[in-house]
Amino acid sequence: MQQNTIIFHNDDYIDFLNHTTYLKNDYVYFDPPYLISNSEYNKLWDSDNEIALYGVLDSLDKKGVLFGITNLVYHKGETNFILKEWAKKYYIFNIKSNYISYNDNTIKEDSQEIFVTNYR
Repeated sequence: MQQNTIIFHNDDYIDFLNHTTYLKNDYVYFDPPYLISNSEYNKLWDSDNEIALYGVLDSLDKKGVLFGITNLVYHKGETNFILKEWAKKYYIFNIKSNYISYNDNTIKEDSQEIFVTNYR
């Protein structure tokens, strides 16, 4: 029987990545702040952070590290074009859910969250 070691971290992703050694087929899941939503914890996240994160994921992919990331591609009439373009080279799965805004507790039916992976 195959045994897997699972370790959870709750760190700044840059600090985490700088202190981690990866083996081929390791798996890393990212749930970053959403560039196009207005939640309080997203205020310090900008397009430069978004681009840097996708560069990191491309680098992990080249090392054979498996990854998954969730993010909003559409929200309140806005489109995350950085995500939309970057994700084309990977596998994209639409997450079927109603996004509920923390700010006003309403369902945002015009929102689309996706799960992007480099594996099937």
